[in-house]
Amino acid sequence: MSHPLHVDLFIVGARAGATEPVEVEQLPDERYRVLYSPGFVEGLAAGDVIQLTDLKLGHFEVVRRGGNLAVKFAARSSVAAAIPGISSGLEVLGGRLDGAIEKAAVWTVPASVGFEPIERVMSAAVAQMPTSEWWYGNVYDELGKPLGWWEKAGS
Repeated sequence: MSHPLHVDLFIVGARAGATEPVEVEQLPDERYRVLYSPGFVEGLAAGDVIQLTDLKLGHFEVVRRGGNLAVKFAARSSVAAAIPGISSGLEVLGGRLDGAIEKAAVWTVPASVGFEPIERVMSAAVAQMPTSEWWYGNVYDELGKPLGWWEKAGS
């Protein structure tokens, strides 16, 4: 079995040069399919195909969307107690937990389920843990404008 392939991708808003290793599958033409939604890198989710535009800095562009939403949850304290409830709510929608650290977690959910069911699950989690927040990792650009890729997907 081969070792997972990782590419280091730039974390917007972090200290200069900060990157996150993201597990990928190499495709032809120096492109990569993201295997798990990253926790810190914004703008992409599992299934997306990316091309590195600057290998040293970890800059990339999304070449093709995989049809998934990255759903992120963070708090000022440990999120361990919240993860099972969120996971069970999102798994019913076809989602999966892609990773977690002490104060944050990320799930991948098919965009085809729509935003409302996801927002119900996540709003309930925030209500249970007032110091927490959640957001989509690949729905808005850096200025908060919706990317709209799910409307073009037609799936």
